[in-house]
Amino acid sequence: MGLEEAIQIGVGLVAESSGIRVSELSIESTSNSFPDWDSLVHMEVISALEAKTGTQLSREEMLTVASIRGIVGVLMKSRTVGESE
Repeated sequence: MGLEEAIQIGVGLVAESSGIRVSELSIESTSNSFPDWDSLVHMEVISALEAKTGTQLSREEMLTVASIRGIVGVLMKSRTVGESE
């Protein structure tokens, strides 16, 4: 998986979970950037990431996915992304 693909997936996960438009999200977006990206959305993103990667996120990873950059980091680390699609 390349960086651009990971960014697209990360943006898509947040957009789908929050209702925020994809065009409003970027690698720089964080949960602090959008009121709609609340704790419920955070949990939905965690669940979606775990389903996408086929792994359970660590506590540290759960904290980092409050940003697109953190989500991308988890996706890039995962060896199973794309294999389960």
